[in-house]
Amino acid sequence: RRDRADTGSRLLVLLDASPYLARMGGDASLTTRIEQRHAAWQEFVRGHGLDACIVDLAALAGEEPLAPAVIERVQRACRGRPA
Repeated sequence: RRDRADTGSRLLVLLDASPYLARMGGDASLTTRIEQRHAAWQEFVRGHGLDACIVDLAALAGEEPLAPAVIERVQRACRGRPA
């Protein structure tokens, strides 16, 4: 942990939201429930001293395996910008 602090890096937990979103079936009335679930996961991870990034990885499907553009889209999403 000290090494990461010395280099300015941080450990980030990436959570794939796509399975849960698929179960919700795109029902707009469940938006509040989805937001609550995301907040609960973020709180859980924060309770362990880490940061969480929740991304819908299925939305990135169809691209070449881990192309630089995909990595950049995930990084933007983790910074709170549109992927």
